Amino acid sequence: MYVYTDGSKTEQGVGSGIAIHVNKKLTHQIKHKLNNRCLYNQAEQTAIIEALHALEKINLDNNTPRTVKVSTDSNITVLSLKNAKNRKYLIKEIMRKTTELEKENRRIVFTWIKAHVGHSGN
Repeated sequence: MYVYTDGSKTEQGVGSGIAIHVNKKLTHQIKHKLNNRCLYNQAEQTAIIEALHALEKINLDNNTPRTVKVSTDSNITVLSLKNAKNRKYLIKEIMRKTTELEKENRRIVFTWIKAHVGHSGN
């Protein structure tokens, strides 16, 4: 299973988007408008949190792999998730939700990808 997340901040506003692929098929696309005071990294991290919440609701049959690859173009977020001492609220929330999903036999892997460059699904 592959999940692509993205956050953006422009003059038009702040938002996040999620694309979830199960068995190489796009199954979910989710968009969220965020408060205009949110920072770019907050939008990126909120997208990941919303993706993890969406994963929780997806029923998987026994043939569906339990590993979920969550790709983001926010390298700061990926590095922050590797730092157990990070106390920022959104990072802690991502870690908490990841732990919950892993208790349900799902393995969550976070990866950095270059923004919008040649990745099918991103």
